[in-house]
Amino acid sequence: MALAAPTEPGATRFASAGLGTDQIFLWDINAVTAPVAAAPGGCGGGGGSGGRRRGKGGGPAGTAEDGSNIGKSTAAMSSVVTDLEGQKESVYALAMDPAGTLLVSGCSQNLVRLWDTRSGERQVKLHGHTGNVRCATIDPTGRLCLTGSSDHTLKLWDLGQQRCVQTLAGIHACSVWSAVPDASWHYVYSGGSDGRVYATDLAHRRSTLLFQESHGVLGLCRDDTRTVGEGVWAATMGSDVRRWLTDIDDDHYLHHHHAGSHRKSVGDNAGGSAGAGAGRFGLRGRLEAELAASQGGGGRGDEGESGGMAGSPLHADRNHHPRTSGTWFAAAGSSAPRYGSASGAGAGAGHHRDAPALPAPVHAAAAVTIPGAAPITEHAQLNDRRRVLAKDAAGVITVWDVTTCTVVKTLPPGPPGADGKEASFAETLQAENTPVSIPSWFQLDARSGSLAVTLTPASAFSAEAYAIDMSVEGANDETKLNLGVQTVHALLRDWAAARADTVRGGEGDARGGGGGGPVDVNALGPCDDAGVFRAPTRRPLLMCEAPAGAATVLMRSAGLEGTDAEEAALPEWVVDVAAGTYAVPDSPKTSFYLTPSEGMPSLSQGKVTAPRVLGVRKVCSYVINKLNLEQRPGMKPEDLVEILCNGTALDPGMSLATVSTFVWKKGDDVQLHYRLKKGAAVKADTGISSA
Repeated sequence: MALAAPTEPGATRFASAGLGTDQIFLWDINAVTAPVAAAPGGCGGGGGSGGRRRGKGGGPAGTAEDGSNIGKSTAAMSSVVTDLEGQKESVYALAMDPAGTLLVSGCSQNLVRLWDTRSGERQVKLHGHTGNVRCATIDPTGRLCLTGSSDHTLKLWDLGQQRCVQTLAGIHACSVWSAVPDASWHYVYSGGSDGRVYATDLAHRRSTLLFQESHGVLGLCRDDTRTVGEGVWAATMGSDVRRWLTDIDDDHYLHHHHAGSHRKSVGDNAGGSAGAGAGRFGLRGRLEAELAASQGGGGRGDEGESGGMAGSPLHADRNHHPRTSGTWFAAAGSSAPRYGSASGAGAGAGHHRDAPALPAPVHAAAAVTIPGAAPITEHAQLNDRRRVLAKDAAGVITVWDVTTCTVVKTLPPGPPGADGKEASFAETLQAENTPVSIPSWFQLDARSGSLAVTLTPASAFSAEAYAIDMSVEGANDETKLNLGVQTVHALLRDWAAARADTVRGGEGDARGGGGGGPVDVNALGPCDDAGVFRAPTRRPLLMCEAPAGAATVLMRSAGLEGTDAEEAALPEWVVDVAAGTYAVPDSPKTSFYLTPSEGMPSLSQGKVTAPRVLGVRKVCSYVINKLNLEQRPGMKPEDLVEILCNGTALDPGMSLATVSTFVWKKGDDVQLHYRLKKGAAVKADTGISSA
């Protein structure tokens, strides 16, 4: 997700975009209700979308001059709501000028686009990059923009003239994911997918490896507030955030600045007076003068290589071999050769065997490290549909209970296999799983690095279990509980009680588990709270997705007060479940044939329809009842009757669904056989002989 915000005091608008949808959103920080404008198709290569689009409020959307659709939102949401929408053509980069009136976006179509945030219209598209535009930043004057791309280059744009004035190539040997200038715009710190962060002297076009991260650098943020020295915060694909110093020792810098070959490469292209001017006035002042004196140059969106910039210190000699001047090396033009990865084994290294080895970074260790949890990289639902197996980037495997949002087990590394390697995630999953079949009632993903559980009314009520099998005190063998219903109650039990107090003037709600008194689980309705799942100790965030065209709601499940606004933000079906009024669908059914083994008495009804959750023990009881067998006190049904499938005696704890999945393994109705165990007594008036 990309965000951009103005820096001037009093500016209230900010922008957001990301992956998966077709819009860039503008927000008002004071309202925090709904986007003030939505810009669909922000990085499309062509003109219009070829049609009218309805805005979020349901009315027709307006159309910008270039044919793009601008949807004006009329949604009125509570302040607890945050809209999380992005753009279909993946937007990787957003940047705003200090006043918040100009927005720059970079996307997967290799384009840099300029937007007027006051009108929501796209002003121009800038060509030049040959890869995804991954980062962007605008200088304090709002005139210059610096972008980084997966084409390994940084580009400096003059937004007034709407053209690229310089390309910095040969610095990175990989995709440039992040870039941030210092306060004066004399230096740029840029990070790549290989974890290397370079400091580039824009005035003299020299770069040095500032520090090395162990993962790709997703973002850099300048920090000038610390008394320990100027620095940047680096966020990577790893879990930690680090602050690195950006100072470079003056003696170290001057030594390499006066190195003979490097001084020659700069002097040949720059001229002494231009270089001195750069040192006194910085990049922007020199650029003003050069652009004013420029005659011609490249057209809109292209670098003017033969124009006025060619004789400036910003223009590098394309024949100069970079990285030959010690720690500092000259940044080359766009045709400069590429170099290998951090390990020295990159593709570029193979093409340039005479290239010198990369120097050590200026800073070997971060000044500050904020540790974070390793992101989850693999996950799978276990067959019981209550537990999830998850593996994080550090290799730790945990078992989560989704009904309580807690880790119930941390697994040690699996035993090494025949090849000496640790057990794979799939092998651990197989070892941890049990042969049980329960319908999946939730969806799971870990795209954010954390587990996200999704409940929808179409599937949330698919799974149920007998209360007695869930160790519910006082439950009889007929009471079933719905897993989705009980999970919603665990999440919103406190909210439901607070909401009842609000609606009923403080009288509370005595239904289900929300009333606080003893609960007769056998007398509850299918949507009542049986209190079987405790509320999570660490309450999760709730992301409530409304029907298409409405806002998505992000809210904490902890600290809710039972207000009207909260009820309006929650999906209607969730509110009904929390209140115990939702019409829970009937249990899914299955059919099976129950026939006697050889020599056993027959039943009057051979085909039976029952809930899929029905256990084999219940089938034993059914046979006992139909044959009028004598069941003495203390005897279990399986002590009298044995059920078989495919010649295998079944575990009494198995459900019909489990038998169908793991024993029968066919698409048609399950075929079960029964036989009486030795010593089973038949009541005298049945006329049936004992086994």
